[in-house]
Amino acid sequence: QTICFDADWTLVKYKLKEFLQLCYQDMVTKLVHKGYDSAILQHPSSEYPENYVVSGLVADLQTGFLLKLDKNYRVLKAYQGFEEVSEKTLQETYGIPSVFELSNPQNIYVKGAYFVFVANFCLGLQLAFRVGVQRIKEGALHTSYASYMQEALEVFATILEDQTCGFYREVVAKPANYVIQQPELVPLLRNLKSSGKKLGVVTNSPGLYAKVILKQTLGEDWEELFDFVVVDSCKPSFFLETPEFCESEGFLQYGNWESLQLQKELGSTMYVGDHYLGDIYAPKLKGLKVTGIFEEVYRELGLQGVVSKELTSNTGAEYETEW
Repeated sequence: QTICFDADWTLVKYKLKEFLQLCYQDMVTKLVHKGYDSAILQHPSSEYPENYVVSGLVADLQTGFLLKLDKNYRVLKAYQGFEEVSEKTLQETYGIPSVFELSNPQNIYVKGAYFVFVANFCLGLQLAFRVGVQRIKEGALHTSYASYMQEALEVFATILEDQTCGFYREVVAKPANYVIQQPELVPLLRNLKSSGKKLGVVTNSPGLYAKVILKQTLGEDWEELFDFVVVDSCKPSFFLETPEFCESEGFLQYGNWESLQLQKELGSTMYVGDHYLGDIYAPKLKGLKVTGIFEEVYRELGLQGVVSKELTSNTGAEYETEW
């Protein structure tokens, strides 16, 4: 009866190269403020960041390895900085077969142990991790992998919290530089509404930012496509806890799923999103049907060399063989 969408990386698609460059530059600027040398953090990978990062990877904070795991936690591939780790080293580190088991898959960060890059917004952080590990290996940075990642995470948190600067401000000021117009989605959404379904958006993005990126994606009249919009939703807590609703930019803000369901009489609902925990796991716990939009699967297949390089992506991703 109701289809509810996430905004970022689901309805809204970013120009991958430009957006990742922006996110990485945010990381560099903040790390410099913490005392890091800007020259050390510059790296050729920042020219084409979409070729070096993909969500779903795991940082081993003891070794500095960036790991690609299968569903059974077996290590499929690993890089330390920008150098591939040999199978022999993986076996010496993790055993035969090489397994890196997460102590709690729902906890994406265990201090000093690991970090899971579970969201696309973490990709600037992932590139900063790779560059930092490379510089530590080279002797240009004198710190441990775990300590560097701890500081990088502190920086990343300040970027997400401050909606007046960084990528928030830049995207709001120049949305056409970073967000792909998708007018072809409008008739699809209208057809769903005309069939009697209620449509909504529940996003963790702040009100003004959400308004700008959805307008850039769907056009001036995007709000009439939806029966409700919730911003600053704080997923996965939105599905698991019970904070009260507020209002921001004319939209519902914060709140919780049970209240929304009662207030809007949503009935049976499908949630569509891209975040493994906030958009898939948490709503499933509440009995919603879910659909995952994982464009990185297409990128990842290309990066592994499985799919032809003729495969195209509307985000402008390049298909290389690294991952």
